[in-house]
This record gives sequence, structure tokens and C-alpha cells, in this order.
Amino acid sequence: MAEFIGKGVSDGVAKGKLMLYKAPDNEIAKTTVTNTEAQITRLENARQNALVELRQVYKKAQALMSDDYADIFKAHVLMLENDDLCNAISQMIAADKVSADYATYTTAQKLKATLKKGGMSGSANDIDDVSDCLLRNLRNEQFNKIVADEKVILCADSLVPSQVLEFNSENIAGLCLVGDNHWRHIMIVAKAMKIPAVVGIDRLSDNHSGKMATLDGKTGVLTVDEKA
Repeated sequence: MAEFIGKGVSDGVAKGKLMLYKAPDNEIAKTTVTNTEAQITRLENARQNALVELRQVYKKAQALMSDDYADIFKAHVLMLENDDLCNAISQMIAADKVSADYATYTTAQKLKATLKKGGMSGSANDIDDVSDCLLRNLRNEQFNKIVADEKVILCADSLVPSQVLEFNSENIAGLCLVGDNHWRHIMIVAKAMKIPAVVGIDRLSDNHSGKMATLDGKTGVLTVDEKA
């Protein structure tokens, strides 16, 4: 047996196979363009599609948790409804003649750094959710590709709260995060969905994938049967 110690943030005991998930790297290489208007149109189309997605997520949050907690997701909608973010992205596209994807990624990173420097880590986390949503829609990618056909304990380097909200809680028995970044919003959603959760564990190896495990969301302990 191997034991990993973290911080329990959502009570309960979960048992199941370990499923390791690594979030895609959204870092985007700089690409210059000649038709900036086409890129700005791409951005606006992605924004409208992202708003549909985020409003649906907010509606689901309202059904699962108190208004105070659901406001996490309302903030995402309001951020994208406000013109400030997309105007900043559009200005970068026009001034630097770069793709909408690169401008979205770069603008989000700069905004996050400013918010963190000002002690607003929660708002910086919101930027992650909103910019990820914009980038997915710019690429026409499917939202939340995490699928499990059996009871699993999902272990991830990074997740955004909207991903957790979209889990099939019948199959996601437990949740553990490597490190402790962005865990506060994850904790709120996990508690609302009654999913035991632990944050701050050490990174697991690929050899642990598919092994039977037990997660205790109160004590913060993940136990893996390395022989199973």
C-alpha cells in the first residue's frame, strides 16, 4: 500500500480505481495574422458560444448550491458579458496583428498576474475558467472530456470549478488535486455535490493509474493498492 497525505476539503470516504487526468496545456505560440477583423469576428463568435455554456453552468450551480456559492459561476457570466475583457483582447489582435487564440491567452495571463499581485487570487481563478471557456470555443473543442464508465477517484494536476460541476457524481467517487492551487472554489463545488475531496497531495506516477484506491476527504489521506 502507498499512502499520500494531503488536506481534506470535502468529507466522505471514496473507493474506486484511480483515474489520472492532466489538463491540456493552453499555452499558445504567437501567430501573426493579416486579417485582424476575421480574428475579432472569431473572438466574438467564441464569446457568444461561451456565454451560452457559462449560463448553463450557472443554472446548474443554482440548482445544487446556495446563491452565495452559485455566485462563483454568476461572476464568470458577468465577466464575459462585460466588454472589458474582450475589448482588451480585440485591441491586442488589432495592434499586434496576432491570432485571437494567442491574444486571449496572453491577455488572460497578464490580467491574472495583475490580480494576484493585488491579492485577488479568487478573481484570478475566475479568469482561468473564463479564458479556458473562450479558448475551447475558439478551437471548437468539446467541454469537459473527463469520462468514467465506473467508480473512479479522479486525480488531477489542475481543474476549473465548472469541470467539477459537470461531473457524473455517480461515477466520480472522489477527487484529489496535486498541489493546492485554486482549491477553494473546487472545495465548494465538491461539497455541494457530496464528492469527497483532498488537495495538496504529491504527484502520482502513471503506474498508479487504474490501481484501486481509497480516499478520505476528512483526514486528507489517499491510499493506493499498488499490487491490485
